[in-house]
Amino acid sequence: MQASSTIRNDRKNNHTNVNISFSKIDLDSIQNDSRKTTEIKDLLECFRDVVPKNLSIDFNMEVSNIQYQNRVLDKFHAMLKFADGEVKVDTLLQFPGANNMSHLSGKVSNSGTLSEFNGDLLVKGNDFELFISCFFPSIKMKESEKNQFTISSKLHFAPRMLSISDRL
Repeated sequence: MQASSTIRNDRKNNHTNVNISFSKIDLDSIQNDSRKTTEIKDLLECFRDVVPKNLSIDFNMEVSNIQYQNRVLDKFHAMLKFADGEVKVDTLLQFPGANNMSHLSGKVSNSGTLSEFNGDLLVKGNDFELFISCFFPSIKMKESEKNQFTISSKLHFAPRMLSISDRL
C-alpha cells in the first residue's frame, strides 16, 4: 500500500487541509491479517465521541483501485470537513458493473455528549447482479435479473442505533 499526501496548515486561520491519494489498497490482505472482526455495534459506538468545536480540518482521500473479496473496486473518494463541532461527509465509490456506484453524504453532529450521523445513501447502476455478488456473495441471481437499479435512503447512525428509512 503506497500513498502520496499533502498537509497544509494555515496557522492564521487555524485550519488544516489533508489530502491523501492511494493507487491501490488491498482490503483482502488487511482482513486476512486481522483475526479480530468488527461488528456494526462497535462501529456505532464510535459516535460516542464528540467532535471538538475548535477542530477545523478538510480531509480528502482518493483510492484508484481497491481489492475487495477478490474483486477490484475502481475508485473511491471521500471528503470530510470538520468545523464547528460537526463533520460534513461526502463519499463516492465505483464498483464492478456498468455504471455501478454509491454516494453517501451527510453530517456528523453532536449533542455535547454523543455524536450522530444523518445523511443520504444512493446506490445505482446498470448491473444489479454484479452489485449483489460483490457485497453479498452468497446471494445468487437469475440471469434475467441483470438490470438497471437504484437504491436510495436516509441513514441515521448513533451509538447502538442504525436507522434506514425512505427518502420521502
